[in-house]
Amino acid sequence: MSRDKNRNTEEVVVCLVEDHALAAHHLLEGLEHEQTFCLLSEEEVLSNAAKLKQTPIVFVIDNDTLPRPLSECLRGLRVVFPQGKYIVLAKKASEDELLRLLLLGIHGFVNYDEVPKDLGHAISRVFAGGTWVPDVIFQKYIDYSSSLIAAKRSPGRGLTRRENQVLELVRRRLSNKEIAEVLKVSEATVKFHLTHIFSKLQVHDRHTLIDSTNRSSLAGRPLRLKPSTNF
Repeated sequence: MSRDKNRNTEEVVVCLVEDHALAAHHLLEGLEHEQTFCLLSEEEVLSNAAKLKQTPIVFVIDNDTLPRPLSECLRGLRVVFPQGKYIVLAKKASEDELLRLLLLGIHGFVNYDEVPKDLGHAISRVFAGGTWVPDVIFQKYIDYSSSLIAAKRSPGRGLTRRENQVLELVRRRLSNKEIAEVLKVSEATVKFHLTHIFSKLQVHDRHTLIDSTNRSSLAGRPLRLKPSTNF
């Protein structure tokens, strides 16, 4: 697992974002032995938002029970708790899915099978300023982030060949599932590419993406994004 910073004995405020009552009870039972953890429900945290605004709360989010998209959940929490740190629980994720989660701004990922032995360690690591993802995934994230920064500084570098393919299919109003079928990849891979495209073109959803690219074309300024070898 990934990088660690100096730990301390400071109290760790942990908020469980879990819509399934039995699952929440099970997770809380597994954390109660951690003496430095202060366990709060989502309702308790939100009702004390003003007081906790600058507290580095570790939010443990069960992605499979969220009633809304994870990206929307993260955006909402960041607005209220700018110092928050985020660990996602879900079924085993592919490399593309983990990279997408890192690009969304999470700090750790624990699959359900590893929760009993790893969740407490992951919370402590993330609270201390580290991350909890496989080293190889984190390195790919660093590499991609570096290439993205370089691309922003060098206007001649843009979308990869695959990202351009995804962009064109999005402009044709195809769904993620339909794009996956056309390109013979998984829906998770399509979402991964879309996350990169949104970031590079500085948009936040596919509707804005379509509008902005169509406006560029109508104005006689088609997007001149040269393929690169990154991802």
